[in-house]
Amino acid sequence: MKPIHYVFIWLLELLSLSVIYSLLCYVMPDESLFLWYEERYGMVMENQWYDAYTLILMLVAIFINCVLIWLIVAACNKKKLT
Repeated sequence: MKPIHYVFIWLLELLSLSVIYSLLCYVMPDESLFLWYEERYGMVMENQWYDAYTLILMLVAIFINCVLIWLIVAACNKKKLT
């Protein structure tokens, strides 16, 4: 494969990660989770909450992205074997 193909694949993977993270940020109810956490465990600073919340969302997005890449590669390899 030419180097430009690797760059193109890397950019597509980065784009998919950004899209997945954006969708998670849109779908996840951050304020209701924050209020639930406060009711259950007590007061927490909002900055600390959002730092951990952002980190968890990014790790989940990276995991989903890796699983999707693995599934796509597995499907492509299966197609090449047949």
